[in-house]
Amino acid sequence: MAYRLREHILPRAYQLAIAASALHKGNTLVVLPTGIGKTLIAFLVIAEQAEKGRVFFLAPTKPLVQQHHRTFLQSMEFPESDTALISGEVQPKKRKELWEKRVCFSTPQSLQNDLKAGRAAADCSLCVIDEAHRSVGNYAYTFVAGQCVKAGGKILGLTASPGGSRKRIEEIVAALGIENIEIRTAEDEDVKRYVQPLEIEYVRVALGKEFSDVRKLLQSMLDDYSKRLENYNVSVPLRSKKGLVELRMRIMRFSERIRYPMLSLYATVFNLVHMLELIETQGLATFLAYVEKMKARPDTKARQRIMRDRRFEEVLKLCEKASEHPKLAELVRILKERKGKGEKVLVFAQYRDQVKAMVNALRNEGFSAERFVGKKEGVTSDEQKKTIASFAAGEFDVMCATSVHPDEFILIRNDINDTIKIEKIGNFVNSFIKSNSKMTASKKIGGYSVLSYGGEKVDFCRITHVHKHRRRSKVVEIKTASGFRTKVTEDHSLFSFSDKSDLIPAKPENGLFVKLAISAPNIELEREIDIVNELVINAPKNVINSIYVSLEGITQAKIRIYSTDMKFLFAIREKDKHMERMALNAGIGRSTVADAAKRLESRKLIKTATMGRYKILSITESGKRYLAFLEWLFDSYCYRKMKYRIPLKKAIKAPPFVNEFCKQFVEVSYGKAKIPRYIKPNEALAEFLGLYVSEGSTRKTKSTSDVFLAARGKQMQKKMRKSVANGLGLKTRTCWHGVAIEAQIAHYLIKYVFRGGVGAYNKEVPDYLFSAPSGQKWKFLEGYCAGDGCVCDKRIIFTSVSEKLMFGLIVLLRQLNIRKISLVKAKKKSAYDLYISESLKFQRVAETDGKQAYYNLIPSAFSSIKAFEKFGNRYVRLPGRLKPRIKTVPCESNCFDFIKSIKAINRQPGFVYDISVKNTERFLGGLGLFCLHNSIGEEGLDIPSVDTVVFFEPIPSEIRSIQRRGRAGRLKAGRVVVLITTATRDEAYFYSSRKKEENMKRIVGRMQKAFSSGQKIRKEIGEGKITGAGEEKEREEAHKQQLKRASPKRRRKSEQKKITDF
Repeated sequence: MAYRLREHILPRAYQLAIAASALHKGNTLVVLPTGIGKTLIAFLVIAEQAEKGRVFFLAPTKPLVQQHHRTFLQSMEFPESDTALISGEVQPKKRKELWEKRVCFSTPQSLQNDLKAGRAAADCSLCVIDEAHRSVGNYAYTFVAGQCVKAGGKILGLTASPGGSRKRIEEIVAALGIENIEIRTAEDEDVKRYVQPLEIEYVRVALGKEFSDVRKLLQSMLDDYSKRLENYNVSVPLRSKKGLVELRMRIMRFSERIRYPMLSLYATVFNLVHMLELIETQGLATFLAYVEKMKARPDTKARQRIMRDRRFEEVLKLCEKASEHPKLAELVRILKERKGKGEKVLVFAQYRDQVKAMVNALRNEGFSAERFVGKKEGVTSDEQKKTIASFAAGEFDVMCATSVHPDEFILIRNDINDTIKIEKIGNFVNSFIKSNSKMTASKKIGGYSVLSYGGEKVDFCRITHVHKHRRRSKVVEIKTASGFRTKVTEDHSLFSFSDKSDLIPAKPENGLFVKLAISAPNIELEREIDIVNELVINAPKNVINSIYVSLEGITQAKIRIYSTDMKFLFAIREKDKHMERMALNAGIGRSTVADAAKRLESRKLIKTATMGRYKILSITESGKRYLAFLEWLFDSYCYRKMKYRIPLKKAIKAPPFVNEFCKQFVEVSYGKAKIPRYIKPNEALAEFLGLYVSEGSTRKTKSTSDVFLAARGKQMQKKMRKSVANGLGLKTRTCWHGVAIEAQIAHYLIKYVFRGGVGAYNKEVPDYLFSAPSGQKWKFLEGYCAGDGCVCDKRIIFTSVSEKLMFGLIVLLRQLNIRKISLVKAKKKSAYDLYISESLKFQRVAETDGKQAYYNLIPSAFSSIKAFEKFGNRYVRLPGRLKPRIKTVPCESNCFDFIKSIKAINRQPGFVYDISVKNTERFLGGLGLFCLHNSIGEEGLDIPSVDTVVFFEPIPSEIRSIQRRGRAGRLKAGRVVVLITTATRDEAYFYSSRKKEENMKRIVGRMQKAFSSGQKIRKEIGEGKITGAGEEKEREEAHKQQLKRASPKRRRKSEQKKITDF
């Protein structure tokens, strides 16, 4: 079968020429600038080679493999059934079948693993290696290429830059068995007309006085400590990180007596070199983040030495006064010049902390910017694709993550048992991330969902990742006109709307309309609460040890009967089914056997059948469960206080069918009151909990413990007694000022099972109520209203000093579709007042029109382009008939309210937290259920063409420099801007990268000529007979001989010069 490109794909002349060369001249390395068609050359070669045998197409990342597979099917007339997309996620058996396809797309790691395991064979007609510059060291490309070459396959390597050193390029050539090199540059005649103009601008920025002063102090410290290290007779290459790494290797060869003090000084020097680089090339945000990491882990002498130095204290004082790095202001200026032209801009920076500082600065200036970071942030491929697709579609112009205060409340659902509870986001995230994690951390999780808004309705959506990182900006409290509030970082995105009525993330500003949930999913489940399970999970060890499970009607006589039954059933289970033999083998008298058989048969636990003159016994399914119960009982019980009791740790292991044979009760060691192990919640229990949360208290002392419900009215006391009796079945004592439950078990139920809270500031809505039937929710609210509620003509007011309780009340009301609520908090008081301006099931109030209330108004700009042009997405009072809001009840589960105030909180947290949600980056939180936003991306995907690329700093790697530049000028003329801080490492890195790039072109060009002249280059690489390598080796040998003859002092200076020279 002939394979060819589709008719609309027209290859260029240089692509055809390179493909022909690769087909006829053996293993080929293709070096082409980014964006001018390396992949199409591979497709041309595949079209010829696929007829001869199998083809491997390898790329370093899974998203890139998927992209190549998709592009191949779009560009080639090739049956999809003959191709395979293979990754480690595919089952091994399935992969073995897929490797037999005609063209296989995969990562090198997957192919390497399957070659070693024997699931794949290396025989192929062609192996395409994308990003071939990775074929060095132990990377999987080297193994795979070696196996394919041995099997007779052809190699085609593709890269934009193989590297700037002769040694690296020769290593790639040797690893891939290269016999031919095809290189083209943007200046070549056959390529020039296809290359878009690319304007490169180098912007030099002065460091500024404040940063210069900081640098001088750090340099002074570095000079001192490096001299102390040089006293050990070593040269310290301060301007080369590679040289510093090599220095450490030399130090490790010293004797133990001086090795460790040298390593300590070396670590001090290395830290100072890194801090100098940050202050020169990055800025305050990145520098201070590094300092915070050192402070968080001052467990080494090197760090302690730096922190104790007085000069370092002066550095920190100067940083408090300093503004941001001048490069940041220059970046804003450059982008402002391009603003309004509809351009896409990609800004590259080395450090994540600096990326965030840039995003904050750009968003403060009105740019729509997104942060794009690496896999350490814990992001899936789908989320990567979504971010890149949004960038390509123009949803934002500049390529941000958001952060929430650790004490902000969210609603979490456990997907395994369908329980719902309120959690502080900080506690929830920390339960998955190690407690000793003091830095940025992310973790993939499963089994939990968070209340979220997916775009159509409010529902629970699955959480994919949790994130924790140090706070980099102030945490503020945002308050809306309706009194709802949330605490987030000042750069956190809430949701507003665009001129097309689409939801968009927006930075909080006064007057901005933000999205709130006006309803919540009302989940109604009938369930039993296992008291033992709740106590074991939530109670401390001393409480668990003081509570037992007792079985109804268990006496010594009953225990003897149970013992006989267990022996009898054991004998039957061991196939001793004849009654006559059983009495002999089980050690039980014949009359006892007969009585046990009669008793068990009457309860249908065994069956009897007659075989001749013998009775044959067999155990029923019910009997098997009874035997399992007996085994658990005799393994668990202890005799204590004249009772047979089972400790909680053993009771938790009880078979689920124990109640078929004996009822279980929970009781305290010294208490008389007991309660069934399994409670089925009812409306009376919900009403009791509402009364407790509003008017109750509980205490535990050495001598007594009780739960007390405060009330002086007889009607109220009667209601309390009735709810306790019908809900818990416990006795009460009434006094003039309330009703008391004098039982220790009641205290433990409130504190650890229902978790209603101890103390006014810790009260909360019991978790089970969020998934309870609506009748129980109404009864809880009725009980709460009877205690801490107040009824006026036009509203019902709930009062509490507990923020968590207030959050729970808002959720319950939203679940019951109560929309007209607002929140008030007095300035000098800590109490919250929740205003409900509509009738509830148990209490009616006069209906109000709600002219000024968010729940009866929507922004006029939401549905009117004319209003949007006048007001935008903000609440602004302007003259004219058109108003910023119109009286219309929201028709969906969400509404908009505008921000009334933004205020920095007094106690700033050290860490802030994020949650990643599947298929959406929105979750609801805060008092009022704000729609919060979280967006985290990942680098390494094929980023689409952009108009401008900005290098925040030059990078010494010529490979990364070429690839980053190649993002601009693909489809039309582009621009590259490189920011360089004068008289700093920026200049050294810039010249280093440029020199390496020039070396790469020269070395690869010489290699190409050597190949075309017919030299056996692979053999000559080791002998140094190409690219002037022999001459270089001769010069190196002569230099070494000179050093041997030189004095030790001169030799050290020469070595130091060689190491530090770029």
